[in-house]
Amino acid sequence: MGPEPPAQRFSKPVKLGITAAIAAGALALAVILAVTLSTGSDPEPGTSAQPVDQAPAAATASEPAPTTPTEPAAPPEEPAEPEPTASANPPPSTATADPTPSEPEPLREDSEVIATQPPLTPSPCSNEAVVDQSLTQLVADCKALWAFYMSIDGKGALGNDPDTVGRWDIDIDPATAWNDTNPIQSWYGVNTNGGRVSHLELETAFAGGKLAPELGNLNELRVLNLAGTGLHGSIPAEIDNLQNLQTLNLGINRLSGSIPPELGNLTDLREIRLYYNDLSGPIPSELGKLANLQVLDLGLNRLSGSIPPELGNLSELRVLDLAGTGLHGSIPAELGNLLNLQLLNLASLYDCCYNFLSGSIPPELGNLTNLREIYLWSNNLSGSIPPELGNLANLQHLDLRQNGDLSGPIPSELGNLASLQRLYLGQTSLSGSIPPELGRLTNLHTMIIGQNDMNGKIPAELGNLINLEYLVLSDDFSGHIPPDIANLTNLIILDLYGNFSGSIPPEFANLTNLERLCIGHSLSGVFPNWLSNLTNLRVLSLWSNNFTGPTPPKLADLAPEIKGDQDGQGALIGSLACS
Repeated sequence: MGPEPPAQRFSKPVKLGITAAIAAGALALAVILAVTLSTGSDPEPGTSAQPVDQAPAAATASEPAPTTPTEPAAPPEEPAEPEPTASANPPPSTATADPTPSEPEPLREDSEVIATQPPLTPSPCSNEAVVDQSLTQLVADCKALWAFYMSIDGKGALGNDPDTVGRWDIDIDPATAWNDTNPIQSWYGVNTNGGRVSHLELETAFAGGKLAPELGNLNELRVLNLAGTGLHGSIPAEIDNLQNLQTLNLGINRLSGSIPPELGNLTDLREIRLYYNDLSGPIPSELGKLANLQVLDLGLNRLSGSIPPELGNLSELRVLDLAGTGLHGSIPAELGNLLNLQLLNLASLYDCCYNFLSGSIPPELGNLTNLREIYLWSNNLSGSIPPELGNLANLQHLDLRQNGDLSGPIPSELGNLASLQRLYLGQTSLSGSIPPELGRLTNLHTMIIGQNDMNGKIPAELGNLINLEYLVLSDDFSGHIPPDIANLTNLIILDLYGNFSGSIPPEFANLTNLERLCIGHSLSGVFPNWLSNLTNLRVLSLWSNNFTGPTPPKLADLAPEIKGDQDGQGALIGSLACS
């Protein structure tokens, strides 16, 4: 829940007292003006009448209250954001109250009381203590910042209101508060350079509000970081004025509307981070003009359309993250031009936020020799795995799982990925056997190959993967389980499913770090009593095997999760299932 609007912090009696004071002052002023107009003489000494064409000083603001852009309709699953109300701290009136007792006002609803209150706090930017008035451009920057300040909720997180705090309860030092006594150079999250505001970094420092279009006046701004601040509404087109902007981080907010194509005009941009918002519409092809861009992160939004091939022009790009954005179409071959790319994330995420990319994996991705990570899981990709991916000597993470139409064999060229640490090839239509060349991946930490159409024997060469901690092979594998697997003494999880013959190799007793062991089907022989020596086991499944002999009593004592029953033939048939 966001911070309470300021006006709601006063009880009804206090609100009525404020209203009565304002009403009394207004009545006294009216009487004085009436006397002045009827007699044409000066008011009597002791009164506080002012010229007819001048409003009371207390009601005059040095800056008009800024306007805010109209917010687009909120997504159906979220209620509309309430607009901030006027300040509940009006300045004291200078008018003299009429000594004649007046009839008490009838009680009014809170909304009526709020409506009588003066505008929001005026800008402090005319104060010499805040900005040297000779620095004209810095004064203008200060006014832009104050307009933004007036458009956000939770201002207490910036130190100006002790009754409201930001989302993460950031404690702002009073010396860095945004107010009319501290120099703008000391305001929290504000940096200046050469008499201009250069950085505005308020990550998580407040909890709601809008992006005021006046921010576009900060035309020397280099860094704008408002991540995690609960911003809603759209990204204003005035951001086009920030021609010197290098970092734009508006991630983890509730921004809606489209991604402004005007961002393509900010040619100094190095980073665009708009992840985890409610942005919709296509990815603007104009972003392909940002020749200096190194990070483009639009993940977890509600985008539509396809990946613009123009993104292949971003020759300096290191990170391209479009995960969970609802994209359709194919992966453009032009992405193979991003020779500096280190992360390519086009996956679906968290069973909630999908991509629907189709077609084949472009072999041109094999040109990206600086790639460290590729995430393509849970799309609709088809065709075979390009052997060209074996050129990615720096690749550490390859995730192609949950692409049901991805078919053909695993290319033996993947055995050239000397830096690979994680390999995910599950839930596809891959066929054939596991290439023994994968045994060269000695840096591998995780190998998951399962729920495919694969068969054949498990190659003994996998026993060379001495750094492996997670090994899951669950297809129609056959033959004997190679005892070489026992060399993998760092294994924590071992899942082996297939139509195996023979028994579990007794060498597996050396796998003392195992916490989960799942092996089936069709194994035979005497029940392996040495399992009770694997004292770290927490999950054991030996489902659908044909062991004989009793279950060791010590086995059930290892952990309550390990359970097994024996049928009349003495075969263990039940335990926790492995995922």
